[in-house]
Amino acid sequence: MTVIELGDVSGVPADSPESAPRAEFRQGSVRRMALIGLALLCAVLLGASARPVPAGFRQLWSAPFGQNDTMAIRDDVVYVHRDDGGGARLTAYAVETGKVLWERDTGTQMSWLHAGQNQEVLLIPGDEQTVEVEFEDGSYGVEIFGGTVTAMDPATGERLWKHPGTLKGSDTGDTVLLHEYDRKNLIAIRLVRARDGSVVWERRLKGAETAMLQLDGTAPAHVVVLGAAGETTVLRYADGVTAAQRRLPWIEQQPTLGRGSSLSTATGLVLVNDNVTQRQGKVTAYRVGTLERAWERETAENPYVQDCGPVLCLGDGTNVVALDPASGAERWRRSGYPGVSPLPDDRVLISGTGEDVQQTLIHAEDGRVIGAGARGYVLHHDREADIMMLSLSLPPDNSRSVLRRLDLRTGRSVVLGVIPVAGDGFCGGDGRYVGCRDGDRITITDVG
Repeated sequence: MTVIELGDVSGVPADSPESAPRAEFRQGSVRRMALIGLALLCAVLLGASARPVPAGFRQLWSAPFGQNDTMAIRDDVVYVHRDDGGGARLTAYAVETGKVLWERDTGTQMSWLHAGQNQEVLLIPGDEQTVEVEFEDGSYGVEIFGGTVTAMDPATGERLWKHPGTLKGSDTGDTVLLHEYDRKNLIAIRLVRARDGSVVWERRLKGAETAMLQLDGTAPAHVVVLGAAGETTVLRYADGVTAAQRRLPWIEQQPTLGRGSSLSTATGLVLVNDNVTQRQGKVTAYRVGTLERAWERETAENPYVQDCGPVLCLGDGTNVVALDPASGAERWRRSGYPGVSPLPDDRVLISGTGEDVQQTLIHAEDGRVIGAGARGYVLHHDREADIMMLSLSLPPDNSRSVLRRLDLRTGRSVVLGVIPVAGDGFCGGDGRYVGCRDGDRITITDVG
């Protein structure tokens, strides 16, 4: 006899149209949902031994999954990397059936697995070196340097190429940007073609500390290299040729005094974010092609500026302030939202603090709110469908999560149901499939 048991939905947070919008991000993924009505909030138990899952959700299969394992879902394949003491290996499963499609030894524990759609390859790290270090406050940590990136064919697991370095700027179409570090410095940057690994250009560096990708809109335009004391070099992304070079005003990091500079970029700009004192900050914008000063603005402590389409988004304390890119003048602001993520079509998603992790959709041009938003961490952003899947753990033990779908055109959300997860909330996905850690296994579910 089949027993149907109603799930406990008393802890499912309600979506109130009048709730104040907020947000916060977590990596992961899921895509298209088509679940309706109160049946979404029921759990179905098939037999005495099965775990309850929401009606409409199909729990497909599960596989062993340790605390240090990684997982990615891409199209109709689930990639799981394990290091169980018997050797590190990457396994590809058919998402619907759990059938093993291929398995390859990797020889190393992986801290990440990149299965981005844009590059038509799987990218995995390896050969990283670690060393324990003592910081100025007496605490200890681990430095990671060196390493390699290997590209694999997602259909067969065949190794396509391997280069020294670490992955930077993953959303770069048919190319991959790699940064190579030794113990102290950035020693090389190379751009390679994603599919065959052929080198487009390479720059060997001396005295460089770090570098970052500069985008014009969504297109990679430059690589900005930072050396000691603010020595800054701008390389063209297409060919690695130097476009500009200058020593920018720079404050060396002094954590105990609350002082220091950091670098960010936006369309057409290089931005130096200064903590002048523990209570006062400053942002200075330079034109990326010449490194000439464009404007300067005083801020609260710990400023950080990023591209937000037609405006720049300044993280100013607990505020998000929209700035005019040409002058630095304020366009609009919202308080209590330290996180921000730009979206296509001049929209911005901003995030709140604490446990009220509500996503808020904003018109970037004027700061108007779009819809009521929704609570939860982002599991997946489906850019084609213009939706996000959100997950919010339920107390008291966080062993279940509410899944929601947020429509990024209207700012409205739909509660899809409740799914079991481990206490750490690890989930990832793509399309209609989501995989969540549940004890010592990863469980794959079709959410519709």
